[in-house]
Amino acid sequence: MRKLTVLAVLGLAAASAYGIGMGAGGFGGIALPMGDMASEDGSDLGMSPKFGGKALIGVIPALDVEVAFAYHLNHKFKDWEETPGIDEPKTVIIPITFGANYKVMFGNMGVYAGGGGGFYMMTTDVTGKFKVNDKIVTFSAEEKMNKPGIYVGGGFLYSFGKLALDVNPRFNYVMNSGDYDLDVEVTYEGKTYTGTVPWEKDYKDMYVDVLFGVDYFFM
Repeated sequence: MRKLTVLAVLGLAAASAYGIGMGAGGFGGIALPMGDMASEDGSDLGMSPKFGGKALIGVIPALDVEVAFAYHLNHKFKDWEETPGIDEPKTVIIPITFGANYKVMFGNMGVYAGGGGGFYMMTTDVTGKFKVNDKIVTFSAEEKMNKPGIYVGGGFLYSFGKLALDVNPRFNYVMNSGDYDLDVEVTYEGKTYTGTVPWEKDYKDMYVDVLFGVDYFFM
């Protein structure tokens, strides 16, 4: 524990000596699917609210390195119709990204462009129940797609000392076409049966973020 404390102190001292800035930020906004991800013939997913946080390292005054985590609350199916015995599916996306931003400041205001890559974890859950011979059958199905992707974007900054308001649109491209298994679980008369259903996804997902946040530089 003492070694970790010493290393942390030395790291902060080195960052100060070399003029490296360090900060953190939080953000919220919406994610808008595009292309086949939004198409009725594709995933048919609609907009989802999202929120997250990030760590920032200012390598030089004009260049920040960024590590971010986000959570999409739920991309609902745009053309979903109520179906007896089936609950509306829920789709969640958790991207973890790493990238860099190049910024130009004009006094308190500034603009920046950036990009990077990351790992995008998408999970869709479906649950429901129905009757067979007056007995209740419950089922659940889960589909997981965990694949790498890239993003490009930019933003607008307005600083108040160490605080900065941050408006950040970005485009995300996820390389998640391929073969997958749908995990299915069915319970009937107290017995549970599990299995998988293979399927092929022949397109890659794309979506646009519109994010609003606050950054705080403590060094």
